[in-house]
Amino acid sequence: MKPHVFCCSFLVCASVCIALSVRAGSFSTDFNSGTATTNGVVVPLSSAMTLLGNAVVDSTGGPDGSGCLKLTAATTSQSGGFVLPDLDNGNRLQMFTATFNVHMGNGTANPADGFSFNLGVAPTTATFGEQGIINGAGLNGISVGFDAFDNGSGDDQEAPEICVRFFPVGGSSQLIARRKLSNQLKTGAGYVPVMIRMNNAGTLDVYLNNTALFTNLFITGTGASAWQFSMCARTGGAYQEHWIDDLNITTVPQINTRRYVKTSAQGLAPNSLGNTTASLFRIPFQDGSFPIDTNATTLFFNGVQVPINWQYNSNGGGAIISQPNVVYDPKGLAPGSVNTAKLIVVDNSGQPPDTYYWTWSITNAPLWTIAPGSRTWLGSAEANVPTVRSIAYSPVSNVLYVASRFGGGNIVQALDPNTGADLYKLNTTGIAGGSSGITLNSIAVADDGAVFACNVAAGGATNFNVYKWPTPDTTTPPTVVYSAVLSSARFGDSLAVRGSDINTLLLADGQNNPVATLFVVDSSGVTLFPYAVDHGYSGTVIGRGIGFGPTNTFYIKKKPASGSTAGLPLDLFTAYNSVPGDQLFPTVLSSVPDYHWEVGAMTVDFTNNIGAAISFSTNAASYDRLYIYDLSNLASPLQIATYNNNLSGNGAAQQCYNFPVTHVSNANFIGQVVMGANKIFAIDANNGIIAVPEFQTPTAITAPPPPPQKMTVVSSNGSVIISWPVTGAGEVLQSNPTLAAGNWSNVGATVIANNGTNSVTITPNGANYYRLAK
Repeated sequence: MKPHVFCCSFLVCASVCIALSVRAGSFSTDFNSGTATTNGVVVPLSSAMTLLGNAVVDSTGGPDGSGCLKLTAATTSQSGGFVLPDLDNGNRLQMFTATFNVHMGNGTANPADGFSFNLGVAPTTATFGEQGIINGAGLNGISVGFDAFDNGSGDDQEAPEICVRFFPVGGSSQLIARRKLSNQLKTGAGYVPVMIRMNNAGTLDVYLNNTALFTNLFITGTGASAWQFSMCARTGGAYQEHWIDDLNITTVPQINTRRYVKTSAQGLAPNSLGNTTASLFRIPFQDGSFPIDTNATTLFFNGVQVPINWQYNSNGGGAIISQPNVVYDPKGLAPGSVNTAKLIVVDNSGQPPDTYYWTWSITNAPLWTIAPGSRTWLGSAEANVPTVRSIAYSPVSNVLYVASRFGGGNIVQALDPNTGADLYKLNTTGIAGGSSGITLNSIAVADDGAVFACNVAAGGATNFNVYKWPTPDTTTPPTVVYSAVLSSARFGDSLAVRGSDINTLLLADGQNNPVATLFVVDSSGVTLFPYAVDHGYSGTVIGRGIGFGPTNTFYIKKKPASGSTAGLPLDLFTAYNSVPGDQLFPTVLSSVPDYHWEVGAMTVDFTNNIGAAISFSTNAASYDRLYIYDLSNLASPLQIATYNNNLSGNGAAQQCYNFPVTHVSNANFIGQVVMGANKIFAIDANNGIIAVPEFQTPTAITAPPPPPQKMTVVSSNGSVIISWPVTGAGEVLQSNPTLAAGNWSNVGATVIANNGTNSVTITPNGANYYRLAK
């Protein structure tokens, strides 16, 4: 129905006309007064929603100390939820917006299990929990699951994450997308806002605490009519409170001439560069009253109009022309490329065309990979003493350098960052000395392109050596810029460089348990500033990421030792107050432990608020992976790229940054991540090297819905003339004295069409509401 409603009331032959507006379904309650407002009518809360399981409305617990809906208490084996009535009188929805505040806290250290927000076939029990109404129930609908419990499976960790699932009518359950939260999914003592919104084109937005988790995520709209909103939470052996307050939902029913669309960028099997020709661009349309005009509809791909290969669904062998598929084959899309499509849809209804715009990234495979054993300088399966551990990117020469001791020599291999191809080797004459034979270990590049490298020195008996190639080439050997015995700690497993020429600062990490000693030394080797920093790290793991932060800061991130399931923090410190060396002990500026326990070495781009880290699998049949984080809020990292095992046909949702071989362990979790040239490079000892694009979130912009039909009301000699534009869509004028859902009836007056306007003349009898319906 087209919900355009107004009220006419007559007293002493005078007419009163209330301004016309779009009538949408609505529900709101603050859980305080015992009432809810449903479609503009205030009703008792007990009749406005059906509570399930352990859910109760309580007079306390809200963010302002007032009432709230408590789906679960902080105790074991709870399951509670609610179901709302159909807000749209059996109509299918085109759009909706739902907002509420959620509290998740006061539970076990590892909270469980989460909650879900759903639109679909109403469940009859409270057992559907955080995975939504489609979890084992076979119900049709859309579910947004807020999964709080981390099962620690050692492979594809489940949580904390947000999952969107869709169960189409007559179809199979689909995991549309998932997005991991680095920190635990709990709010502490307070509440945070949530907004879930379906847009005109059948796409979904999800915001948590004012952070966009999904923007225009492509699903296929609401698959059927008379779907209902519901919510449910669950606890198990672990638990927390799941409370809801200030729930508001508005809906817009489906207008039959509109269609839902979605994209599907197919192809690009994980870790394969050979299937690029399988990347098809496809838009399937759902049902509509008018067929699409295939002669007038146009598609632009990367700014150029391209031909559309129209395909049609079949029903019993007959084509359904109102459900075509727009298909375009770009004949190969590079992995990680960003492509823009613009579709201008025209149908045969005579209404203005709908225009849809969106962009998406194909990022389900690295740009390139180098597998262990595939190059003469890169060994394979070297157990706990891998010989290739460090990489560095030069912004001056646009070269990626790799430090290698494979085969017993000292090699600095230059690579093409765009392809991973071997370019040349630096002259390593004179490099010698190091504990356990580790003469060449870490490498870094200064802002002026100078290359630095170091050995490993441990036990207080070996000099820690730092080498420099001022202008890297194949003939000039390095110079020694520092050589001294530091202490009994182990130095050289991590190295970072900042600045240029005489203003170059070096930062090296020394390993001990739990104290890590860092030093800064200028490029001439004159000044040494030791820092004793207690990380609180357990174990003696030597693999870590280290780097300079903004101004006078540096950061460290590593993985805990084997057997620990407690994540270690990304620590940000002050390196000095005003000049290098004026501060003996750094100040901890930020220490965020909210990273999964398998996440180790990390790098941070503070300019673009992006972090990247290696996730070391504990499952030999799985892959180590590169994870990408949004660090706009450093204290609350949000994982935005991950491995999604079960997603198929959703190119915009799949990010698969696997290293090239299944997991080969090294006990010290040695690896390094660097950034440059809009790329992220990572080396994982024994598992190879990968390059990926800096992650770009798929976005979409859709045209707004068509404006509502405007009706006008004028009085004439005791009668009322109601008129509206002719659209050819077959609207019927209906009246209702109360706005109750079941009281609408057709107005029997004759409709007269004249100059593009429909009108009826009626004699009013008391107050009535009027609307146009289809």
